[in-house]
Amino acid sequence: YSVIFTELYGYNIGGNTYPNDWDAWKEAVQFTAKYYYEDDFDDKDLGNVKGLGIKDLSFWFGHEPDWGFFGSENDFFLMYEHTAKAVKNLYPDIKAGGIGTVGISTPKTCPYPENLRSFCTEHDTQDNEPMMKNFIEYAGAKKVTIDFINYHQFGEPTIAEHFEKTKKDVSKWLQ
Repeated sequence: YSVIFTELYGYNIGGNTYPNDWDAWKEAVQFTAKYYYEDDFDDKDLGNVKGLGIKDLSFWFGHEPDWGFFGSENDFFLMYEHTAKAVKNLYPDIKAGGIGTVGISTPKTCPYPENLRSFCTEHDTQDNEPMMKNFIEYAGAKKVTIDFINYHQFGEPTIAEHFEKTKKDVSKWLQ
């Protein structure tokens, strides 16, 4: 069972692109993890809460952030960092990863048509490198766990051909 966590936060919500209180974010992440992972748990505000008891759990962080996240890449990566650490500190065996980009090699872009691009050009990928590559490099530099990566594939060459190229690219980025 998987939880796609940034569906809850991170899109254009009043111009705020990431939490302004990382302790509150940690509590939200850990409450969510407890709800899915434990059968019952005691919450300081809710008392004893019936959980789902799902032991084979992973947190998929992100859903097409290269298309729909209105902050910088580093905003998004910082949010992943806080989420992954909150989950792993509570339950080291839960898998955390992401980031669900539109494609493995897509840079972060503004989701608006050309006539409205001035609204968010400063939020595009600065180096024009794939967002997934930048995510892997950020996690490596910050020593943040990535248990898996995921991405979407639209209109690519044959799956086998695409998979071989992806395997080579990702292996190089992981080094």
